[in-house]
Amino acid sequence: MAHNRIRKFNTSDTYPEQNLDNDLSQAVATEASGKIVWLRGQLPATP
Repeated sequence: MAHNRIRKFNTSDTYPEQNLDNDLSQAVATEASGKIVWLRGQLPATP
């Protein structure tokens, strides 16, 4: 399945005090039987 990672980040850059090295993203868009956007831990916020 083809996918597109949106807002990629690595935990070693974001949280240097933790011993982690994970490539993550805030969302992933896929196209299989239609377009789907999968969200990761998104909450509303007032800027």
